Amino acid sequence: MEGTILYLVRHCESDRKVDEDLLRPLTDKGREQAAQVTEHLRNKAIAAIYSSDTRRTLDTIDALARATGLAVRTDVRLREGVLGCPREENPLHSKRQWSDPEYRLPQGESLSQVQGRMRECLYEIVQKESGRAAVVCTHGTAICTLLQYFCPPFGWEQAKAVKKKWPWVLRFEFDGEGRFVRYEEEM
Repeated sequence: MEGTILYLVRHCESDRKVDEDLLRPLTDKGREQAAQVTEHLRNKAIAAIYSSDTRRTLDTIDALARATGLAVRTDVRLREGVLGCPREENPLHSKRQWSDPEYRLPQGESLSQVQGRMRECLYEIVQKESGRAAVVCTHGTAICTLLQYFCPPFGWEQAKAVKKKWPWVLRFEFDGEGRFVRYEEEM
């Protein structure tokens, strides 16, 4: 049985002036980055496109969907982690979460919870797309939790370095049994 390739795409630069997480659009620069992502992936024999249901992820992957003629399948499990605090408090909160993945604020999620739903969703996609290639458009912290799971010791310093990576495209490879083999950064 052939292996499965998942291209994990972090949404492109979003407009941080918009507080509503689900509605935050891309900036002009983010739309240019999305065009770069489309150019990079359009000839990769993609069989399916999955995305978080946030505006910035859908805007990132929209041109690729149009170029390939594929519908985008949304899944709320691909959303960014819920902080449970104002965005300006995020740096301190994030550092603590990376040192203690079970830590969470009362209205938020722990990194372990984010990682659990991301793994569940990713393995379902691997099963559905077995032997084919698919794109998964999601968020930086969500991808980082997967890297922490598949490639320890991925932690705070590596996650912090991702903050300004736009575009960010990773190629995850799974064998014919659905086991993770390796990843590489493509953009």
